[in-house]
Parts: sequence; structure tokens; C-alpha cells
Amino acid sequence: MKNANKPRGASSLGIELDVAPEGIFVSRIIHGSSAHVCGRIAVGDELILIDGFDVTNDLQLFERRASSGASDSLAKLSLKHPCSKDAPDRVHHVVLQRITVLEHAPVFYSEPTNASIG
Repeated sequence: MKNANKPRGASSLGIELDVAPEGIFVSRIIHGSSAHVCGRIAVGDELILIDGFDVTNDLQLFERRASSGASDSLAKLSLKHPCSKDAPDRVHHVVLQRITVLEHAPVFYSEPTNASIG
């Protein structure tokens, strides 16, 4: 399987993907991302559509569509969640906010104070 992590510095939906002959699957949800906060995406979900475009077996199209919007714009995803053998797979739709992943996060610090004790 090929891992399809989003490059740093690009817009991100907060998911990492694996490509298989059967389709494109969520392999990781980034903690604190819009995908994580929405709570409706799970590892193993198959990516079907982004913004109405069929990306079932087209990782390059997904990457172009995922990063095509400005930071803070919205992306609509349709995902197939694998169910038990007795129930058919169900498709669910989520809207995620794109965020910019910074290559170097800013570092914040405070000056020590010289408060006297006692």
C-alpha cells in the first residue's frame, strides 16, 4: 500500500490515506484536526467523493481537490464505512474545514519573573 500523507505546508483535512487496489482508505486521523473534531470519520473508511468529484481510485485528483481551496474553506467528503458482513456498507457525508499545516510551528515562551517569595 502506498501512503499518501499530505505534504507539509499544504492545506490539510486532517487525514492520511492508503491506496489499495480496492480504493483509497483513511489510515490515520490527525489529532486536533477538523476530521478528528467532527468525529464521523474512522480509520478504514473508504474515500468516495470530494466536493462532488469521484476519487474512488484517483489519489492525485483527491490531493488536487483537497488542497485547491483556501485555508479555512470547506470540503465535502463522502466516505464508505465498512459494516459487518450482515449489513451493507453505508456512505456518510462530512464537511471539513481546510487548515494550513505549518512547516515550523511558532514557539511561544514567557520571561521568568523575579517574584519574591514570602
